Amino acid sequence: MLVFDMQVVDTKAIAQQANSSLQEAWHLGCTGRSVEALTLAGQILADATARGDDRLAAQCDTDIGWYCFQIGKAELGLTHVRRAVDFWKTNGEPRQEAYARAYFGWLLLELGLPEEAIEEATHALDLADKTADPKAQSLATNVIGIIFWYNKQPDRAILMSERSVELARSIGDKTYECWWLINLG
Repeated sequence: MLVFDMQVVDTKAIAQQANSSLQEAWHLGCTGRSVEALTLAGQILADATARGDDRLAAQCDTDIGWYCFQIGKAELGLTHVRRAVDFWKTNGEPRQEAYARAYFGWLLLELGLPEEAIEEATHALDLADKTADPKAQSLATNVIGIIFWYNKQPDRAILMSERSVELARSIGDKTYECWWLINLG
């Protein structure tokens, strides 16, 4: 019985370390060090996959999609974010699915696929609205605004971009607020 208890403790410690490392990767990605974030998240993903921690792997895939967007590796990002979307959808986690779908939409836009991008971003916003997650709403709304800019619909783009900034401000997320203000500009 003692061995089982040690395994539980070890599993918890591993999960806490992995979550801490994933937060560190996110911080790197938010401070202009996206290549480092991608490398760290890739290491965490490899470890999570080896341990069979599918939830952590899906979180890594979600975040990796964002880092790939930041460094211009849209196709690689799509590979990761598709896996994440599948996992979150299959496991009934609409909040996490909303984030992954928003990134998916943005990556599709980067590849010049605006129709597919708006489908994913709209789906992301629907999920974010259903879960009442203002951060996910802010992200998805911003992506929709960017898609409107791309499609030369500035009036709609400005409305969506302003809304994304308002949502970011309402939750006190300075990173999102700054990113979305840049997009609004």
